[in-house]
Amino acid sequence: MTQKKAVLLSVSYVMGTAVTYALMGALAGGYRRTATVLFPKNIWAIGAMTIVFVVMALSMFGLP
Repeated sequence: MTQKKAVLLSVSYVMGTAVTYALMGALAGGYRRTATVLFPKNIWAIGAMTIVFVVMALSMFGLP
């Protein structure tokens, strides 16, 4: 792997994580409640966030 490709993969992972957290923050702000009120009680929200982060992690290991 070239240095340029490694940097691009790192940047894409960091940006994906940042965008995900930004969207979750925007959703929590839109409801005018804290994320601790919205997400821990909803198993579907926890599952969806888990899947997003697992997919991003797997992409770092070469899976498409």
